[in-house]
Amino acid sequence: MEGTGGPRLDEAERESLMGSVHGVSGPGTWGRSVTVPCPGVAAVVTASRMAGAAMYELVRVGHAELVGEIIRLEGDMATLQVYEETFPSILPCPSPSPPFAVAFPELGAAGVQVGDPVLRTGKPLSVELGPGILGSIFDGIQRPLRDIAELTHSIYIPRGTNVPALARHLDWDFAPSRDIRVRARTWGRSPSPALSAVPQVGSHLTGGDIYGTVAENSLIQHRIMVPPRSRGTVTYIAPPGRYSVSDVVLELDFQGSTEKLTMLQVWPVRQTRPVAEKLPANHPLLTGQRVLDALFP
Repeated sequence: MEGTGGPRLDEAERESLMGSVHGVSGPGTWGRSVTVPCPGVAAVVTASRMAGAAMYELVRVGHAELVGEIIRLEGDMATLQVYEETFPSILPCPSPSPPFAVAFPELGAAGVQVGDPVLRTGKPLSVELGPGILGSIFDGIQRPLRDIAELTHSIYIPRGTNVPALARHLDWDFAPSRDIRVRARTWGRSPSPALSAVPQVGSHLTGGDIYGTVAENSLIQHRIMVPPRSRGTVTYIAPPGRYSVSDVVLELDFQGSTEKLTMLQVWPVRQTRPVAEKLPANHPLLTGQRVLDALFP
């Protein structure tokens, strides 16, 4: 997935980005043998040669390039939480009764062993925001389950699967916004009156301004906003038409620097998304379904 993406192991050009597995631990692990709870168990991996890494940095663990996150730093040692299925899918689960475990020597998390590579991405664990997110089904690290099923023809997620959260091949009907008033802004001064009902070249936009919409389905109009950290003068806005989430639909110029924006935004999961106002929950969400956890857990 692109949201938890970063350079792949074979794309790393600098040795300084590479660490190595120092140890593997988790429920049911002892020494160099491991007891595997079925169908799998999350593991904690310690890595060495991780000087310069940051807390909550996204890492790729082992030759399968499993998604992990740094949860502790001490010197050049890092403790990593692996977020994927942590043992090879070929491992059987022969026991029909607890503890549902079988011992396999020399295996750690997902076959990760001491000395295996750990790649630092230099990025935090993030999610992708944009058209397509409302009609998709994701797991806990925003891997698109439907896309993975179509790709692998399996009900299981292969270890190390790296599929973009939002499909790049789909086109969406983008329309510049006509229902908002875009104010011209002079940085450090009071806003001037609105220029137009449609963002025009020469208008000033800042984070949170809505500059377009996409009809994601028959019920929801997906509003396309300027990212929170972006601002500038509009030098280009795409005309109405069909675009993918990777196509440039807006260009902003700020102090001589041009920023090209797409309908896709990548946002760190541990960072609060800024809002102008938090609306109270005055009305329930009626789905027409009943949830009976006691009878159907």
